[in-house]
Amino acid sequence: MRILHVIEGLDLTSGVSLFCVEMCNRQVKQGHMVTLLHKCRYEYKPNDGVQVVQGTKLDVIEERPDVVHVHGLWSLFNVQALYWCLKNKVPYVVSPHGCLMPWAMRNGRVKKFLFFHFLLKSLMRKASCLHVTTDAERIACEKLGLKCKYGIVPLGVTMPDVRAINTLGTRTRTVLFLSRVSREKGVEILLDAWKRLPPTGWRLVVAGPSWRGYLEELKRKVTDEGIVGVEFIGAVIGEAKDKAYRSADLFILPSYAENFGSVVVEALSYGVTVIATKGTPWAEIEESRCGWWIENDVETIARTLSVAMRLGDSGRARMGQRGRKLVADKYTWTSAASSMLECYKEVLQGK
Repeated sequence: MRILHVIEGLDLTSGVSLFCVEMCNRQVKQGHMVTLLHKCRYEYKPNDGVQVVQGTKLDVIEERPDVVHVHGLWSLFNVQALYWCLKNKVPYVVSPHGCLMPWAMRNGRVKKFLFFHFLLKSLMRKASCLHVTTDAERIACEKLGLKCKYGIVPLGVTMPDVRAINTLGTRTRTVLFLSRVSREKGVEILLDAWKRLPPTGWRLVVAGPSWRGYLEELKRKVTDEGIVGVEFIGAVIGEAKDKAYRSADLFILPSYAENFGSVVVEALSYGVTVIATKGTPWAEIEESRCGWWIENDVETIARTLSVAMRLGDSGRARMGQRGRKLVADKYTWTSAASSMLECYKEVLQGK
């Protein structure tokens, strides 16, 4: 199968880039001819077997693909790619990557409304398949009038070496938040909850890139309110990200809204017990007894953190082992790539 992936840019801190590159890598390994077309930025490089092309239009592609997979929405580059597919009668799959979730649509509401209704909507309706990561994302798309064929394929993770997990732990235990530091991630309410806890023997590490200066606002809050035991370490990638997970005793994602939350899968893969709020689609961590799925309010977060801290290293380790098993069974990149290929096959059979 000749597969063309289209993405505007490949950014090291972008989950969209990660998904696109991992799909390319796995699909090449499974014997397919894969090309990746990007317009700008080339930070996240795929494996050698993937043909990478930079250009502004799909006309630069030498061989006609069997299927085109477009990643992301808010770009004229992607809109042009969808028009090209229609014009050349090539089936295409679109991954919104959370762009149509209610919380995402509220940011820049007027521009997104106009862009979606006048440029994207008709093109997305004609897609052979819309790829979403959860059923909640499918429902959000359908509420916008996208009555299409859907393929639900979650994001994946590369399982870290189990023998090395938590070997970097220290006497001071760590609660880790790792994600983009923006308002919808709930870091401010996490700090309010942390303020209620006795921090003896524990620290809260906030990792991730700042969104529109929000990190500086949070740092001022910590200073002004005298919140102790909080460390801001900024964006982490590669070895720094690996170290952050290995040093964590608890992971928390207090988001108000997530279409998936790939950091939850990452934390679980490292055997870290997870606390996620009900703005995320992670009821499964409670069902699998590898964490807590809770309401997003100060009292509940503070109470759950207290319970998790008192559980002890051995209790958290048992929960972490169950989390690793959940990820190994359902959330590897190999599994995601195989599911994505099944979507492509159904698309081609239905041409």
